[in-house]
Amino acid sequence: MTAKGIHVLCMLFSFAWIVLESEATTFDYNKNIDFPMTKTSRAVNYCDNIIRAKNITNQKYNVFIHEPENVIKNLCPDGYTGPVRTPELHVTLCRYLYGYLVITGRYPLTIYCENGLITEYSLTLRLGGKL
Repeated sequence: MTAKGIHVLCMLFSFAWIVLESEATTFDYNKNIDFPMTKTSRAVNYCDNIIRAKNITNQKYNVFIHEPENVIKNLCPDGYTGPVRTPELHVTLCRYLYGYLVITGRYPLTIYCENGLITEYSLTLRLGGKL
């Protein structure tokens, strides 16, 4: 490959986008909330430890929300049924694929409310841009 070809290839990779999207998942307050966030020595250990501690059987995608109870309860308006796009919340995404990909940060969720209570959630992350 010529030097020009290598530069073009590097430029294409530098603008690559990664899109991670979790499927709509049933919300379980006891399993999806981790506040304050459990401390571990390494990010990868966080996913292993929290999934075992909470006895979670779905290891493909797991989202843990690190927000206080009053913030979570105010995401769905009283009596409301329908979808809601949340403000940015402190979350950790654990994606299992021969080991855990761990993404922690502030991201909005799409939640579904039923009578003012969260019943489902999903998370779409678009990571990328120029490296």
